[in-house]
Amino acid sequence: FWTGQVHPDHRAAGQAALDAYMPSKMPLYRPEQLREPGAGLGVLKRVFLFSTSREPDVFVDVSAIYETKLAACMAHRSQFPNGLESLEWLQRWDEERGTVLGVSRAESFRTMEVW
Repeated sequence: FWTGQVHPDHRAAGQAALDAYMPSKMPLYRPEQLREPGAGLGVLKRVFLFSTSREPDVFVDVSAIYETKLAACMAHRSQFPNGLESLEWLQRWDEERGTVLGVSRAESFRTMEVW
């Protein structure tokens, strides 16, 4: 749910996950799969879409775990070759979202209700 550029593989994976949910809640779609141990119908009530600037409706304070978030990002060295400098955009973005809650950093999501 991103208004900017997005990696085609990320978009395809997200769309595939959303598309897979619909048949997962239909008992007659592939009934043989429901006989597998631990199998059951999909029971999601809502999906939270991230990286959205289009009317986010959920904000989560991530201030307390922000150093962990940055460390997790930094573990992907090929994605962030210049260290924390490569993540300045992310830190600014999270700071902007934090102002909505009155905290130092937050993440935002758009809720998609499902039935």
